[in-house]
Amino acid sequence: MSTQDTPALVDFRPPQGMCFAGEGDCPLAAIARDLCKIAAFLQGFAPYSTLVRYEDWWDHDGLYFERCRIDFHGLFQLVETPRALLAATPGDEYVCVGIMPEDRAWYLRFRADWDDPGENLLGFYSLTLDDGLVKKFESEVILNLKCQVRRVAPSEP
Repeated sequence: MSTQDTPALVDFRPPQGMCFAGEGDCPLAAIARDLCKIAAFLQGFAPYSTLVRYEDWWDHDGLYFERCRIDFHGLFQLVETPRALLAATPGDEYVCVGIMPEDRAWYLRFRADWDDPGENLLGFYSLTLDDGLVKKFESEVILNLKCQVRRVAPSEP
């Protein structure tokens, strides 16, 4: 299935665990760098996993649409550069790209967009991790991220 196919509305169930969110809007170059580090961390647990790509309308109207199946190579292609992040982001306001493995151990969401004056590319991301991955993420990844990351309540995206 290509990313051009019509997405299907799904009964979305995010993983249970801790959510980490980037603080505010970050420059897109920093977002791309952080997402590559996060993707590498996630790939280390199950490198051949099938990942599900979603259009995440949580901030818009709470809906989720399954877009396609990808692998980690496809995930790296989505996040490797600011240009790739911008191209991957749906055009509707408040709609994110969501990525989750079939075992639902984690959920990554991100969005890229222009600032209000249209001068700078900014973005944000969040990552919800199964409780078993939280300590390893905190000890191996957070300190190496460019954007400030905070813990948020698990019920938030």
